[in-house]
Amino acid sequence: MMRISYIKENLKAIGFRNLGGILLLVVMWKAVPILQSYLTKYMILTLEDHVWHDVLIIVIFMIGVWIFSTIMNAYEQNLRQLARTRSETNGAICIRKKLCNLPGSFFENANNIDLLRQAEDNCDIAYDIFLSLVGILISIPASLACVIPMISIIPEVVLAVVVLTLIHTCVGIKCSELDYLQYLRGMENERKRGYYKSIIYQPDTEKEIKAFDAGEWLLSKYDCVSKNIFHEVNRRNRKNSIFILAANAFSLVVKIVYWIIVSIRVMGGRIGLSDGILFIGLWNSVYSLLDGIRGDAADAVQHIKKYKSVSAFFSINEDRARKKDVLKIVSIALSKVSFRYPGSRKNALTDICATFYKGKCYLLLGENGAGKSTLIKLILKHYKPDNGEIIINGTIDIDQMQEPYVGYMEQDSIHYSLSVRDNIVFGREYDEKRLQEALDRAGIREMIDSLPDKENTLLGKNYEDGAELSGGQWQRISLARLLYSDSALIILDEPTARMDTIAEQKLYKKIKEIFWDRIVIIISHRLSSVNIADEIIVLSDGKIMGIGTHEDLMQTCETYQTLWKMEDSIRHEL
Repeated sequence: MMRISYIKENLKAIGFRNLGGILLLVVMWKAVPILQSYLTKYMILTLEDHVWHDVLIIVIFMIGVWIFSTIMNAYEQNLRQLARTRSETNGAICIRKKLCNLPGSFFENANNIDLLRQAEDNCDIAYDIFLSLVGILISIPASLACVIPMISIIPEVVLAVVVLTLIHTCVGIKCSELDYLQYLRGMENERKRGYYKSIIYQPDTEKEIKAFDAGEWLLSKYDCVSKNIFHEVNRRNRKNSIFILAANAFSLVVKIVYWIIVSIRVMGGRIGLSDGILFIGLWNSVYSLLDGIRGDAADAVQHIKKYKSVSAFFSINEDRARKKDVLKIVSIALSKVSFRYPGSRKNALTDICATFYKGKCYLLLGENGAGKSTLIKLILKHYKPDNGEIIINGTIDIDQMQEPYVGYMEQDSIHYSLSVRDNIVFGREYDEKRLQEALDRAGIREMIDSLPDKENTLLGKNYEDGAELSGGQWQRISLARLLYSDSALIILDEPTARMDTIAEQKLYKKIKEIFWDRIVIIISHRLSSVNIADEIIVLSDGKIMGIGTHEDLMQTCETYQTLWKMEDSIRHEL
């Protein structure tokens, strides 16, 4: 079901005054050619009667119409650009509001990404639908205004107009269908081309691409996909051109036939010269209006089809359950939780039972593919368990939690091109004292004070005056963000993957000191950090193989013993 509310919001953002102005301008452009045809007729009549005074008035009036049209054309360009900008801006905001309410799993589905892209490509679709429908609705009475006086001159013309209207409308709809099919078929190629383009120019990939001398290879892939897109577009355009050419050729033949008929009747004295000129002028207007109807009908059909895709994106279900704002989280319990990714035949997690308590640090340990990240995704509410439940404080289902309640830090700190303050506050209510405490506890006070504008300094090379930081400094910024958030649950996803053992131990010690009163979950596949954890949870093949301290697991968990022996032997070899 199409979301009419989205169209209303989008048109409201444009402004009904602006829309009304565009509507009046469309009416004017449809009416001006008809007016000019009548002015030409009356000029012929006044010339035949040698009424030079009236001829002068008509000429002055025609010049005035031309000047007015020129001024209004310039005004229309500005008005349409303003309307387009407002429509695009409102659509983009609506899309991002929707994204804020969707689970993280949304981004792990290629079909969802296509829906998102279609929504972004057509964020101003409401304005496009408005323009095409207005064009059709105004063209119909304008065509009648032309046809009625034409019938009084040559009655047989009505049949030609009806036939031409049907032909042009059908051609427009057919071309629209071909355009839309090509648009859908090209989604995957466009996605590939966009990806190749992005990795060629990304700072994160530049060094590796140059080291492997892979730039030309990537460009060849980009070029290959671009050629496929061009081939599909060209094939579509050829088909459309055939239909349009056939319709225009038929219209031209009909036009020539009626010119001949008019000429014969004028020369035979059956109709006057002024009526003949009026007929030809109105016929040109009708032809232009029919061409406009064809284009507007094609646009309307295509825009409505595209809006169905936009509507499909906005119709994705959100969790509308009433949220509970839990001020203190003392425990998070997973009870017989099982989960299988959509389309997979194997469980990613099976019968997971574990409880995380406030004031303790937990280490999720296991090899790649053991299920560590999947478990975190369930806690982050990216997915819902297929079986079992996740309960907060013994009574509250995790889906009812008022967000945000989690602070998250991954191994590769994301570099946000924002000011230091915005990087740390990051959407929460600003508190100067809280910010300063976060900077001090994260150990970056001295570094921030050395920057040109201190907390107001822009970070990253996206700005001419942006300050670039080292990897370790960006990681400290991420740590300060966690501190400022005051989240009840802290999740660290392989935060020390690129550190040596000494640096790793220092960071973990710092984290345990800072977050002593929170629930801290550290994800790792390395055992060098086991001494920092109050409890270790060993995962393998989506199942918990053991829970306890290092000493407990060395006695009771065979999987842990194997992992420890393997890493111990590697350390001795090094």
